[in-house]
Amino acid sequence: MQVGSSASAHPSAVSPAPSVGTKGGPPRTAHPGTLEAEQKYLAAVRKQLADVAGCLAMKLVKLEPGNPMAAQLQLRLEILQRFDEKLGARPEDVSVKAH
Repeated sequence: MQVGSSASAHPSAVSPAPSVGTKGGPPRTAHPGTLEAEQKYLAAVRKQLADVAGCLAMKLVKLEPGNPMAAQLQLRLEILQRFDEKLGARPEDVSVKAH
């Protein structure tokens, strides 16, 4: 006979997977208002990423002029800005803070 933890190894003892929408951001449901909220959330995240990328590129350029990594970061920032423009974001929403 087995005694101890063998009962907890049974598949029925495993906890169920978390439901969709439990990891940050707005929960996902079929409500139209929720879709709009999720789109606003994603737009805000994109803006934050653009700001961070811009600041990192500017700092790298100031610290190490001519560094190829700075040029690559600036190129990625421009691509992100163009992507946001295609999605309807206004250019001032995706502005890069130089300070």
